[in-house]
Amino acid sequence: MLVDDHTLFRSGLKKILMEVEGLEVLAEASTSADAIQSARRLLGSLDLIILDISLPDQDGISAAEEIRKFDPRTPILFVTMHKDKAYLREAMSVGADGFISKQAVDEELLAAVRAILNGQKYVHPVLAAALFDAPSASDAKGPATKIELSKREEEVLRYLALGYTQREIGELLYISEKTVETYKGRLMQKLDARKRSDLVKYAFEHGIAEV
Repeated sequence: MLVDDHTLFRSGLKKILMEVEGLEVLAEASTSADAIQSARRLLGSLDLIILDISLPDQDGISAAEEIRKFDPRTPILFVTMHKDKAYLREAMSVGADGFISKQAVDEELLAAVRAILNGQKYVHPVLAAALFDAPSASDAKGPATKIELSKREEEVLRYLALGYTQREIGELLYISEKTVETYKGRLMQKLDARKRSDLVKYAFEHGIAEV
């Protein structure tokens, strides 16, 4: 599914994707509301959602968060002009599987799509520089120094930062979803985090998670 409010850009994306054997665009949307409705209608049929962060009615991050409530598995590739790391990390916290710049050439878009369909994460180099640069004093939230965490806490934190759902983390670590929730609460307290995106920020800044 393609979600972008610019018709020409969306048409260009579709043309690129349709030239690849085996790829088919099942739906298009220009607003968050339409994207959420289409994702719900096509639940179980989508292999990938390509989602613009900037949409007219609601930002794409909020749309992704809504979609994740009923569809935690379909990969989401964000397309964006934003290079602000807080914005990108917020997107990562709701389960983004990749980021591609609107300035990317055709080959880079296809590389991102193929990587994500193969179960990998993808971050366009231009955005990676913004996402993983050194933290500044102005955007620091929570502890500046690394807090001692148990091995299990680091494992849970790593998967949370990479966008896995609590159910998926439980399956990967062979623990219950409730236990994952307990670890998440403990991490929020230890790291003085107010929301999941604060955990994501901490994990990447301290080398616990990498794309």
